[in-house]
Amino acid sequence: MLTHNYAPEIEFVGAANDFCLLIEQIDDYPRSLWLDVMAPVLVRLESAIDRIQVERGWPVPAVSIADLEMRFELFAHLKGILGERDGYWSEGDLRVSDGCMTGSLAEDFADIYAELVRGMMIYEPHGNYRAKAMRLWVNGYRRHWGQHLLDARKQLVDFRRHHHHIEPRGRLSSSAENGISRQ
Repeated sequence: MLTHNYAPEIEFVGAANDFCLLIEQIDDYPRSLWLDVMAPVLVRLESAIDRIQVERGWPVPAVSIADLEMRFELFAHLKGILGERDGYWSEGDLRVSDGCMTGSLAEDFADIYAELVRGMMIYEPHGNYRAKAMRLWVNGYRRHWGQHLLDARKQLVDFRRHHHHIEPRGRLSSSAENGISRQ
């Protein structure tokens, strides 16, 4: 009998919760500390989602106008907080060489957050919608927000390489450890 490995799903949901909490609590952190704490959460998200197996071909539901408005409001808020650390040269910018910098951590984080929250709204660990949420996350990652995740990770590595950041004093506790649930 084939058994399903739930460990990557549990790890992903924990990382997704931590990512969303960091976005929601950005006002409570000094900017450089927030970026330092966010970096390993992005690694955990990518590591876990790359190990989740779902059926391919399931459509990703359309994004609503309200969702787009929420993304823009979050983008604008994050952009204001990140300031000069928001913009970066994307790979496309470097290929085009037109002098326009289009990469934005605020956009990356807002799009990732919106996609994670969409899944969190239907996710139930042992419920009927667990598989639907996992397909939503994995297919959305493959089609859209995965590139935002890669871009954000690369940019945070570049920041750490070129700027001296405050190192986190401890690790962010997972949602499972601190009892926080998004449901």
